[in-house]
Amino acid sequence: MKRIIFMILGLVLFLGATAQKPGTSISMTLDTLTNTSAKNGTTVIKLPSVQNSLTVQVLFTQLSGTSAGSAVLEGSVDGTTYHTINATSSTAVIFVNDTATVASGGKWAMTVLHPDLLYYRMRYIPSGTHSTKVTGKWMYK
Repeated sequence: MKRIIFMILGLVLFLGATAQKPGTSISMTLDTLTNTSAKNGTTVIKLPSVQNSLTVQVLFTQLSGTSAGSAVLEGSVDGTTYHTINATSSTAVIFVNDTATVASGGKWAMTVLHPDLLYYRMRYIPSGTHSTKVTGKWMYK
């Protein structure tokens, strides 16, 4: 009888331990893209410890002109030297497209599974004549 109780207790503890973590969400600091001036995102995420995933979600809103260009996710070990996270990088990712298109009302999201770098940021490469507001959120868990 004791064996059965301990087995049930062990099963309950195991199932509770594998429950999904709620995650930590961080809003991006507002960035504004102007004409063809490439820029690094203002918000840099430093992961506090080993995480299961990191997701970035971005929204582009045209302020003037015609929004155009691209944006990519970058990662770094030291917070100084960054490289693009894409289909050919060594990091496991889930995405529809690894490069965001800057367009008014455009939305883009990318998830990195088991992120192995410490720092992450967005890099914007706009084109044309415009002013575009960039907002979004980061979430890691």
